[in-house]
Amino acid sequence: MIDDPVYLMATFAAGLVLGALYLEALWLVLRHLPQARNPSLWILGSAAGRIGLLLAGWYWVSGGRWDGLLACLAGFLLVRIVATRLARTGIRRPAASQG
Repeated sequence: MIDDPVYLMATFAAGLVLGALYLEALWLVLRHLPQARNPSLWILGSAAGRIGLLLAGWYWVSGGRWDGLLACLAGFLLVRIVATRLARTGIRRPAASQG
């Protein structure tokens, strides 16, 4: 099972794409949250939808194989780490520019 590198690379790439879509959907919800009439409903509904689609996508892409699921998870985690670091560098400002 693990000796198929093309399969693992493809599932890893799919995990990257699914992770990027997940985080983009999260970003869209957070951007529109201040204008929402019922923010808690938006948070719960979007979380359920994002997690459900992510898990279904992982299972579909991996074909239910454990090595494919791990490769998808690794791709997702890599996207999450990169996005978190990019967001942190965008938030920090040099002390000279703060008034």
